[in-house]
Amino acid sequence: YNAKIPIKLVQGDDESTREGGQKAATKLITDDKVDILIGGYSSAVTSAYEQTIAEFKVPYVVTGASSPIITHRTDIDTSYVFHHCPTTDAYGMYTTNFIDQVIRPAVNKKFNFPADRPFRLALLYQDTGFGIGVKTAVNDTITKNNLNIQLVSQQSFKMGESDFRIVLTNIKATNPDAVYLAAAPNEGAQIIPQARRDVGLNTIFLNVENNDAPEFYKGIGQYGEYAIIESRFSPYVSPKGVMEGPQDAFKSKYYAKFGSYPDMMGASTYDGTYIAAKAIENAGTLNKTDIRQGLVTLQMPEVIEHMKDDTISFSKDYRESQFDLWMEQLYYN
Repeated sequence: YNAKIPIKLVQGDDESTREGGQKAATKLITDDKVDILIGGYSSAVTSAYEQTIAEFKVPYVVTGASSPIITHRTDIDTSYVFHHCPTTDAYGMYTTNFIDQVIRPAVNKKFNFPADRPFRLALLYQDTGFGIGVKTAVNDTITKNNLNIQLVSQQSFKMGESDFRIVLTNIKATNPDAVYLAAAPNEGAQIIPQARRDVGLNTIFLNVENNDAPEFYKGIGQYGEYAIIESRFSPYVSPKGVMEGPQDAFKSKYYAKFGSYPDMMGASTYDGTYIAAKAIENAGTLNKTDIRQGLVTLQMPEVIEHMKDDTISFSKDYRESQFDLWMEQLYYN
């Protein structure tokens, strides 16, 4: 017979530190004895406690950490980890192709440059798996596709830094046409104002999807005018199509409950909860091996995020779901 069972939510805070992540994951698994895990924001923090996931073989739907290392690493068994998040490989490639196909010809036309003039791109990236993953994706995409993009500067910074003026001055000296940032929202919200207000680096800024968040927009204010961002879920705009209605409804209910709008982490974790429920339903049991198999064979309609072929499933090799991404540009009013 068919029966419904309630889902009990047990929460753990990784405190955005490796130590906090290890402590939270261990407690959830050994003390709370959870059947499945959902979440994970920082790639560095998530990868730090994956050994615990491997040891206890708990199915884990990662909804935020974007480094491919999460499921590609071979030093531990990642077979219980499923990646419901575009990787740095995916969105780094997507943004680099957008630069070549859209921004480069537009810049050449605006300034009457020759059509074959190389586009001058600078990278400023967080010195973590996340940032290095974006840097690698950009370099690989340019090389693989023989793109007419010249990387004039590739500068890193430590996670949590707040003063970027020296590195921005170095970037300005290379005269870039655009700067692509691989930064967290609190970092990006400081980088762009410091660049334009303090250093005079008034150029095109491109941002990674995790910055499509209220915190980022509040921080950049007027200095974010015309900043471009790759996204998979935005708190303030929904692309036209089948997901417009579900996204708008989700944002409205989220705001009514929490008094703020959700960012991509809220959306993907909302998705992740439905994914977990469907995997358990497919398994027909709370046995963790069976739940894992339920994730392996998962084929379900998209919930509120745009997915390839309108379907949530995980690739056979690295257990990654495939998203449809888009680009946005901020107009400050």
